[in-house]
Order: sequence, then structure tokens, then C-alpha cells
Amino acid sequence: MFCNNCGKELKTGAKFCEECGATIATNAVQSRKPKSRKIVILILIVSVVVIALAILIAMKIAGKGDTDSSEKESNTSTETLTELPELAPDSEEEYEAFLDKLEYLTLGDETGDEIVAVEDDLVEEDYSQDVTDNSENGASIASALSTTDYANAMDFEWLHDVTKSDGTGAGIILDTSHADPIPTDDNSYLNGGWKAYMFGTDSDYGERYMNAEIDASEGKINITLNWKYFCLEGTTYEEDGSSVFSGQRNPADGVITAHGSDGNLELSEFYISKDKEHEYVIGAFQYPSGELYILGLMR
Repeated sequence: MFCNNCGKELKTGAKFCEECGATIATNAVQSRKPKSRKIVILILIVSVVVIALAILIAMKIAGKGDTDSSEKESNTSTETLTELPELAPDSEEEYEAFLDKLEYLTLGDETGDEIVAVEDDLVEEDYSQDVTDNSENGASIASALSTTDYANAMDFEWLHDVTKSDGTGAGIILDTSHADPIPTDDNSYLNGGWKAYMFGTDSDYGERYMNAEIDASEGKINITLNWKYFCLEGTTYEEDGSSVFSGQRNPADGVITAHGSDGNLELSEFYISKDKEHEYVIGAFQYPSGELYILGLMR
């Protein structure tokens, strides 16, 4: 306890202050130290409450951020990459069988459930104009799509798809709801430049990327292959030069057969997209030494 008069600390039980002689009242001032402790304790309690509130607010903000992030992730479409099918048949006999299987491309309902499922995800478009055998129409399209570009691997994934041995891998490019056969009595659709690509029926034959030029204006069909790259076992070699082939279309089946000093080629399947913005050709090329390649053109 302390003296109310002079503030001197008092002895326990004292009746008078030894310093100033004042009488000690029963309600004398209590020690200041306990009062100081109460203030400190109060400050600590307030501090703890403030810190707890800050932690709670931070946790709520963080929780909201995680929720927003999860929603964004759930709304983001994912793309599943699939492996390319095996390259092609292993023999000339299997290649002939493969050509027979290409008939399913024009039969719509025989392309399989897999293709129908893909179509369901596509945006409907109005394809009101059908392909006709009008030569003026074909010439106009050929002129608009003609290209001097060389092929690259991504351009011809569809060609690998259609050569799957089970006959169900055509994808949507050549499905009849997205493409039509080019009229076989109108060669004007073929004139001009194309991206061209071929891969061997034997993996030892490798792949070739090039550009092709077709001139069907003089009765005969002349095809020039402008070589660019040859790929074998992971190594790419640059090529140059051109090979010229000359032939004609068989009116019975619409197949074009052309011959040249570097080999023979055959073009057997011809398609144009419904929007008239893409054309596709499937065929084969064989060197005089016997190596057989699957050949594709597109633009």
C-alpha cells in the first residue's frame, strides 16, 4: 500500500505514514504495480483478439481464392491428345485391301459411332451449296485454293487416320457430313498447286514432304512433284528437284494413273469440304525399285 498524502510505500498494518505522519485510511491506494499489470493484461487480450480476427479474415479470403481457382479450372476445356495410328499396311496386298476399305468414306452411316460422337461436339454450319460438275465452278475453286506451300506433318494427320487397318479412323475431315466427293468427270477441280506428303508402307521407306502441281487443262493430266524434305529414322534431309508424271483418268472408276521416269503414281479418292475451302486427295506412289508409298494431297 501507499500513503494517500505523500505516496510513500507503507509497511503492512501501519496506522501512520513514517514519512509525513498522515493517518492511514482503510481505503488507502493499492499498489501501483498490480494496476499496471491489469493494463498490460488488457492490452494483451485486445492484441490477441485483433490477431485472431485478422487470421479469420485472411483464411476467408484465401478460401474464396481457392474456390474461384477451382471454378476456373473446372470451366476450362481440356484437350486430350491421342496417339497416331500405325502408319500403313506392310505389303502391296495389304495396300490394295486398304484402298477397298476407303469406300466407307462415302457411306455416311458406316463410319462408326466414334465419328458420330465427334460430330455432336461441332458447331452446326449451313452448308447450302452442293458440289456440282460445273467446270467453271471447279476452275474457280482450284484457282482460289492453289498453293505453292510445302507440306508439314500437322497438315496430314488425317491421312494417317484413314489408313487405319480397322477402317474406322477417317475422322471428320473426310466424313460425308463435312466433305463431298469431287466430281470425277471434272478435272478442273484439280488444277493448280497442292501440299503433298507421302509415307512408306514399310517404315524403312521413310516420309517425304513436297509440293505438287497438277495441270489437267490439255486432256492429259500432268503432275509435278517438287521435292523438299525426306525424313528417315528421326533424321530430316533436304531434297531438291522435281519429278513429272503424265497420265489420264479412267472414266470407269475415276482413278488417275500417271507415269514418269521416277515411278508411277495413282490418285484414287477426291474430296472437297462443304464450305469449299479445302480439298483432299488420296493415292499411292511407287518407285521403279518397288518401294510403295501412301500419297496425300491437300490445300
